[in-house]
Parts: sequence; structure tokens; C-alpha cells
Amino acid sequence: MRTFNQALIGRAKMVSCNTQIAQINCSTLHSIYRERAPFTLKISPANTEIAHNKAMQLQCGGLKGLQNVLQADACNVHALIQKSLEKEDSMVDLPWQEIVAAIALWKPRQRFKNT
Repeated sequence: MRTFNQALIGRAKMVSCNTQIAQINCSTLHSIYRERAPFTLKISPANTEIAHNKAMQLQCGGLKGLQNVLQADACNVHALIQKSLEKEDSMVDLPWQEIVAAIALWKPRQRFKNT
């Protein structure tokens, strides 16, 4: 069962959840990313807006870290979260040091330069 929708906004691909539980799990995961990685991203731990590049680093690096920790494919975020909950009782119990390290290492794709 697919638990997300994809939409193109400009050139960006946006993902949204189909079910309420998937949305809650994704929001919880994002909140934990924000809680665990403010020093790494050099952002305020408060609930303030962050720059787009930092938000991408948080989300993409966090998912890559979660994928690495679980040794799983990340084609479906909700399925990845479900797998993490099979391994640990709570997302809070995941090995966050490894996940935060992946957040720190994540870099955006290089832009194409017209020469």
C-alpha cells in the first residue's frame, strides 16, 4: 500500500502522506531530527524557521542515516519508519549519533554550471 503522494512544485518533488498515521510518524521523525541535530546544522534548537538548504540537509541526511542504520532502501519513508519501530521500541531509541553524522555529511547535488 502506498502511503504517500508525489507532486511537482516548480522543479522540486514534494512528498505528502496518504494516511494520518504516516503523517504523524513523519512529523515525529522530523521533530526528533530537529531536536538531535541543531549543533550539527548550526541552527537554533527552538521551533523557528530554518533555511531551505538546512531543511534539505536535515531531511535528506536524516533519511540517509536512517537508511544506513536499518540497512534498508528508503523508497517509502513510512515503511522505513515502520522498520525502525520493529527494531526499536521508539524512534527516540535509534542510534542517533550515526544518524546525525549522516545529516552532517549530506551535501546537495552540484548545480550545473553554464560555461
